Amino acid sequence: MTQMLARRLVQAGAAGLAMAIIMAAAVGVATAQSSVYQATLAEPNQKTPEVSTEEVRRILADSSAILLDSRKRSEYVAGHIAGAKNAAPEPGSPPAAFAAAVERRRRQG
Repeated sequence: MTQMLARRLVQAGAAGLAMAIIMAAAVGVATAQSSVYQATLAEPNQKTPEVSTEEVRRILADSSAILLDSRKRSEYVAGHIAGAKNAAPEPGSPPAAFAAAVERRRRQG
């Protein structure tokens, strides 16, 4: 019983330490970019460009792009960025349906 409790405490401690390291790294990135509104993940070898919160605000304000939310409709309804359009296909659709849904939304504006 004592060994099991000790093992659980060690596991919980490791998880807590990992979370603290992740949070410290995130704060470091945000600090280096001067504010949370200008911060991005800055991942290496990205396939698509990132935008900061500040850039998203500008895009929504001047309508220079469409902000698409591809999560399930139920998740979108539960909470989304104001001005974002839901581009999810019907539940149970194949993955290719996501691209078709995005294209449909793009044409709708």
